[in-house]
Amino acid sequence: MTSTSYSHRPQRHLEDVHEDSFRVHYRINALSKSEALSIVDELRYEQTVELPEQLVPRESWIGRNVVGQINALEEESEGGEGGEGKGAKSDGAVGKDEKTRFVAKVTYRNETSGNELPQLINVIFGNTSIKENVMVIDIEFGKHVESSFRGPRFGVRGLRKLLNVKYGPLLMTALKPMGTSSDKLAEMAFAFALGGIDIIKDDHGLANQVYAPFEERVTKCAQAVRRANDITGRNCLYAPCLNVPAHLVLKRAEFAKRAGCGAVLMLPGITGLDVCRALAEDDDFNLPIIAHPAISGAMLGGGSKNEVRGFSHGVLLGLLPRLAGCDATIFPNFGGRFGFSKDECKDIQKACTSILGSKPAIFPSPGGGMTLERIKSMRQFYGGQDVLLLIGGSLYSHSNDLTANARHFLQMSGRIDAYGPNERPIDGLNHNGITNLYSPQQHDNVEKSNLRTNISDREATASRFESIFAASPAHLKQRQSPSPHRLSYYDDDKTKVTPTKQSDRYDDNHHGHNRLTTTPSHYAPMTPSSAEVSELREKNAALEKKLDELTSLVAKLAHSADAKSSSANHRHATDGPLEGNHSKVLIKKEKKFMWNRVEREMYKMDGGSFKGCSRVELIGKRGESTNFHVRYFEVAPGGWTTLEHHQHEHVVVIVRGSGYIQLGSEAYAMHVGDVGYTAPGDVHQLRCAEEATDNFGFICIVSAERDRPIEVDASEHLIYCESVSGNHLEDAIRKSLQAQAKHRSAQEKLKNPDGSYAEGSACEWRPPGKK
Repeated sequence: MTSTSYSHRPQRHLEDVHEDSFRVHYRINALSKSEALSIVDELRYEQTVELPEQLVPRESWIGRNVVGQINALEEESEGGEGGEGKGAKSDGAVGKDEKTRFVAKVTYRNETSGNELPQLINVIFGNTSIKENVMVIDIEFGKHVESSFRGPRFGVRGLRKLLNVKYGPLLMTALKPMGTSSDKLAEMAFAFALGGIDIIKDDHGLANQVYAPFEERVTKCAQAVRRANDITGRNCLYAPCLNVPAHLVLKRAEFAKRAGCGAVLMLPGITGLDVCRALAEDDDFNLPIIAHPAISGAMLGGGSKNEVRGFSHGVLLGLLPRLAGCDATIFPNFGGRFGFSKDECKDIQKACTSILGSKPAIFPSPGGGMTLERIKSMRQFYGGQDVLLLIGGSLYSHSNDLTANARHFLQMSGRIDAYGPNERPIDGLNHNGITNLYSPQQHDNVEKSNLRTNISDREATASRFESIFAASPAHLKQRQSPSPHRLSYYDDDKTKVTPTKQSDRYDDNHHGHNRLTTTPSHYAPMTPSSAEVSELREKNAALEKKLDELTSLVAKLAHSADAKSSSANHRHATDGPLEGNHSKVLIKKEKKFMWNRVEREMYKMDGGSFKGCSRVELIGKRGESTNFHVRYFEVAPGGWTTLEHHQHEHVVVIVRGSGYIQLGSEAYAMHVGDVGYTAPGDVHQLRCAEEATDNFGFICIVSAERDRPIEVDASEHLIYCESVSGNHLEDAIRKSLQAQAKHRSAQEKLKNPDGSYAEGSACEWRPPGKK
């Protein structure tokens, strides 16, 4: 197995870039290389001294230390640089004459930027951005340049920790449209938060209009989201839009913080990237920043006409917002109404996640007219993990119940947390198996919510849900109503409050903010007809009868299996041949994770990439015609499997002990019965803790025809994990990767005489007759 560098996350500053310099990659459209050189030569003077070479000779001190220096000028290869895949030739959009594309690399001293972001961007592209046939496609930063800016305060790992969402894509939606009142926007925010949306942002067009003034809107929406969080146990974030005049940015940012907002939405193309930087570096502000691309399209090159102008998508919508401290960046997904290509979207994702010194990776957030039906393809394209999916209009139009729509969004995104820690799904059980709908305090928060959820369709939907639940025989037999005082309750002053009396009643002392004590409409009295209740009772009774029959059948089958196992005359399927494409049964040995007539094998022949592992080939390599293989792997305490990635998927099911699965920069505990899925291209590993008292065993199911895995260097993966997680990296991950790197180094003496390692066979396999 070949050990390779961590190519999935390329570094932005390279060894040959001086630590006090930064290097800009320009795409040049020219008829010849000599013309391209002339353009670049003019460019490096334009971006610094803005004087011709005759007045600032190359050999002068300023010519050597201030003017940019050309490092390379090459014809662009097919596929291009910067992830856009446009090829070396233009499509004639710049003129009738066919021009060739070149890539020029120009290095500037950090002193030209003054260690300030506005001047850095000015040196990168300033006046030259006005010209045609030049485009910024990448930037490399020396270590001192990169460290001049704090960058994202949260990033991928910090946002996940803030939201308490450890795995799966994050979900975001927008409050809209412009012209909606603050009260109505707050109702929407409450419904979305109740349904589990992670981030609810203002639409970028919401500012300080008379329909929903900034302070009024922010106060009400933040309170609505906080109430929903009290009910669900989640930490949904509300992000108001800070599209404000320059002299009010800090004032409104501070107001949003005081109001309890969890993040803010910025428009760097309008208010400026340096405003984002200032907020990100403000320790008192300390909120995540989400960048929106409004106006930025005017600065982009590429597009359907493949223009050589402006910035590449990755630089403008990925790299620069990340350098400025944004924690997520919104951009139009391919296939939407804005026309971004797959290559351009991939360029943005790469800029968000590539190693950038010590700065954490940030969330790419594809949106722009995306529908719920597109979620699967978006997850596949962006890897299904560290991506912030943005769905707006489609979430509103799916049904009239915004909370149900939000839960549908969660489920389609592959998230398993359809209900929050404090909630109970329709079967009556929350995550801890507790049968009460809410604790008394949570119930009080719901009953005394100050939000008027008066959307008629939501009332009807909620009422129907209560009718169904109330009609359940299991509910009638086992549970009391979770809200016995639904129509009246005693307020804090012992006054009995009824729906008519509480219609316009406020209490200014509860939790430090106003609250309207109207009973929310999703707890409206149920008014089912007797016919509906009877019908539902009959259906539920039939379902319970069927469940009892199935339970009885399973018990009989289990008893039968025990009886057969104890019978001396029972003929095992193992009496037949093990090899060949015929039905067979492999009998597990008693008290051992071994199977009769099946040998335990070495995990791999190269001992440097793993420790304390073994494998058993169960089905697939003895002539069976399956298009999948089933193997059993076992890892001893303190051991680990190879840290690797490949393009085929596989599934593991834990059957013995407990351990951890590494997926990218995250590690997840796994126990007996847990199932793990590894998507194509994801770096992964399974390991058993040093202090474990039993081996960590798992069944692995994998495609029969698959590619050879590529080993990932543990020390390089540690650098990646630290760049993604910043100061939040778990100590157990760091120690494990350090131990693996040390183990690999110690195994160098096990190389073959020719310096190579023996090829492993645990993962790579192609059946006979298949290529």
